[in-house]
Amino acid sequence: MGKDILKNSGRILFVLLFVFICNRLFAVEIETELTPSKIAAGESASLKIKITGKSGKVKPVKFPAVNGLQISFSGSSRSFQFINGKTWSGTVLSFSIYGEKKGEYKIPPFILEADGENVVSREVTLIVREPSSGKAGNGGGITRGDVALSAETVYSGEPFIMRYFIYDNGGEPPQIEGFSDQPHVKGFVMKVLDEKKNESDKTYVGSFCLVPVEAGVHEIGGGSVDVVEEMSQGFFSMSGRKRILFPRKKIKVIPIPVSGKPDKFNGDVGEFKIESHPPAGKFSLFEEIRIPVKVSGRGNLLTLSKPVVENEDGIKFVVEEKEQTLSVDSNGLTGEKNFLITVIPQIENDTGRINTGRIYIEYFNPYKKTYEKAESEPFSFEIKKEKNSDNKGEVQFSTEVSSGGKINYLIIILISAGFIISIVALVMWERKKIRMISSELKIDNNDETTIIAENVKDDILKNMQAAMRDQNHEMFLFIADKGINRINQDKLNAGELDKFNYFKEKVYNSRYGGGILVEQEMRELSGWLKKNLS
Repeated sequence: MGKDILKNSGRILFVLLFVFICNRLFAVEIETELTPSKIAAGESASLKIKITGKSGKVKPVKFPAVNGLQISFSGSSRSFQFINGKTWSGTVLSFSIYGEKKGEYKIPPFILEADGENVVSREVTLIVREPSSGKAGNGGGITRGDVALSAETVYSGEPFIMRYFIYDNGGEPPQIEGFSDQPHVKGFVMKVLDEKKNESDKTYVGSFCLVPVEAGVHEIGGGSVDVVEEMSQGFFSMSGRKRILFPRKKIKVIPIPVSGKPDKFNGDVGEFKIESHPPAGKFSLFEEIRIPVKVSGRGNLLTLSKPVVENEDGIKFVVEEKEQTLSVDSNGLTGEKNFLITVIPQIENDTGRINTGRIYIEYFNPYKKTYEKAESEPFSFEIKKEKNSDNKGEVQFSTEVSSGGKINYLIIILISAGFIISIVALVMWERKKIRMISSELKIDNNDETTIIAENVKDDILKNMQAAMRDQNHEMFLFIADKGINRINQDKLNAGELDKFNYFKEKVYNSRYGGGILVEQEMRELSGWLKKNLS
């Protein structure tokens, strides 16, 4: 009896010891490192969270937002280290923390997901000092990135310039590898500009022309770039890679005033003038008359609407967009945009001329804060009078009668009957051919249409999800554009129609160099298409 008790006690102790050892071996350990713990405003610190005891995927679920700091996720990796005779292996999550202004900041714990479970890091403290005005050691070095706006307050639709710089303390200029995180420009149409702005104390990174589409106070800018810089270590120098974070800036967008808005105002903002060169000579009815038109000035030339012809009575006109030339000054966008207007006279009048009047464009002038109209001189064209034009469009019958002045009605009836019988026979034969083809193919048109429509909708949604998963931005825009064009606008209510116009414009601008869709916008567009695509 005693031996059995001792034997059972030994087994229990063995099991307990085994469980204790397993818990020690497989327990989750989290180590948080912040280097350095003190930085100057405009510099970045690196936060690394090391996790052991989990072999699966580790990813951030939520990381804190701290006023005065910009925190961004740099990536994760599996790591193996040998330090002071001890080995360590696990997952390392890296974050970049950019100090915007002086202060002492408590950075709360980060929430992470490891093997389907949530784990939490520890709180750390970061001290941000005033930015350094002198050179950072031998060879200078990068101090901070900055964003400069050409204006702090603009009207909706008024373009302005956003420029990116890196202050390098007069050392060797860093080599710009490109943006790792794109600028935040939600609510704006964006065009990338090509400028050369290098100065003695800072390195030019890039410029963007932004056109606001929504009134209010917005935060824009931010993002980060990867650079390579030369760093001195005593008598030696070596290249080092850095990620430079940029601050966000606020801009106030004022709505365009309602008072005085013209009836045909299309949202153009700026200060423009129009030049036109109508051809001379005489023209025939329905002949195409081509008029080159140039709109020049300053303002929103990116999305400038097409000019309008003043008088449309008796004419048809078609406006084509041609090449544009843009340049940038310190305050905004200037240049010119060319159009070709084709006028087609369709009705002849007694005067022998058509008066098209002026070619014009109505716009809001943000510099004078008034609505204005840029217009050409009025012009008209002489139309050649065609022979027998009085009888144009009419079928003339001879009043003379053959066969001694008598009309043979029997011949007319026979010809008419033969013509009708031919038409009826042709229609019956075509209908028979359609029935024969349908019976051979055995296609149920209604079922086929339904299946095709459902397959197209499913394919569009699945391909959009796949493009988002693969981070294939261009493919996502291509598929989204295809889906938007399949939506019947007549079936949308007012609210959904506004969303339709917003998403269509956003996708178009993103496809053709006017900005990007962030992940949240992609998800919103995908959900909206899922609800409205038929």
